[in-house]
Amino acid sequence: MQRYQHQITEKSVSERYRKGAIMQNSSEETKKKLLQAKHRMEAVQARDRKKERSARTRRLILEGAELEKIVPEVKGMTTDELRQFLLLHLQKHF
Repeated sequence: MQRYQHQITEKSVSERYRKGAIMQNSSEETKKKLLQAKHRMEAVQARDRKKERSARTRRLILEGAELEKIVPEVKGMTTDELRQFLLLHLQKHF
């Protein structure tokens, strides 16, 4: 009878070890999945930022093209000259 109890004890220790290994493996898998989810989220955010930048760039180009159509003189102006030109002419209307 004593031998039988000893086998149960060994089995229990073995089972506990396996359960611990499974839990550790599960913990590592969970950490890996969390890291993957974080990287997917960062990739989605990066794509969103790129889309926003592209949309802004397109809008600025289209608005600049419209300005050049209406006031062709702005093509030869520097950025500072354009700013002064717009401030001067827009202050009259506001």
